[in-house]
Amino acid sequence: MYLLGIIAATKWPEIIKNSKKSKLTTEYNFEGKSIYLNAFKIIYGLGDTQWKNLRDHFGEHDINLHINSKTGKVGNQAISFEIIMKVISFIGNFAKQNGLPSPGQNFHDNTIAIIYLQADTTYSSLHIQYLEAIKTNDQFGVCFTTFINIWKKFLPHIKKLTPWSDLCLKCKDMRFNANY
Repeated sequence: MYLLGIIAATKWPEIIKNSKKSKLTTEYNFEGKSIYLNAFKIIYGLGDTQWKNLRDHFGEHDINLHINSKTGKVGNQAISFEIIMKVISFIGNFAKQNGLPSPGQNFHDNTIAIIYLQADTTYSSLHIQYLEAIKTNDQFGVCFTTFINIWKKFLPHIKKLTPWSDLCLKCKDMRFNANY
């Protein structure tokens, strides 16, 4: 579903006149930079057949979930693009509020800055906070395993500190008492 959202966001509005066929053209981006199709497929772990099936599904059904033709039901593993984006935004906002920057970050490289969550924050406690936030809006939540899979796949730069790698008190004081 996430990839269907990417296709929907980056497609070009190109119409071929006087023809029964229409062609879907997409600009492939990763972290704001334009890339080639092969690099896009490698980054997202897609094969040729899987990418062709995704594009065909988008051409026929737009961004809607795949419905089984025999049973008429959505698959058990299907998660909508909106739910994935809500999980990503929740984890990102939590990391912005409670995260610590990497003390050994090399700013000469063009890499994403790594954000560490404190050691006392567990994956399950963050999932419980997510479910409580979703419950107030009466929305559909995801299970713990799906929550962690979305986190590790789409937000690899947000990591959890282990107790033995936690920052010293001086680093924490400098982080939280900085006057900007």
